[in-house]
Amino acid sequence: MTSNTSTPDSRPPKQVHQLDRVIIRFAGDSGDGMQLTGDRFAHESAAYGK
Repeated sequence: MTSNTSTPDSRPPKQVHQLDRVIIRFAGDSGDGMQLTGDRFAHESAAYGK
């Protein structure tokens, strides 16, 4: 059995890509959880000016 000796500091830095548009799709059955998810996402997006 081998152990993973990787630490967060030994990982290469993540590349950041700036995009003009993205599509985020949430899947659910229209219950309260999905309505809350959409509401929270809309509020956070508006707070960032999107």
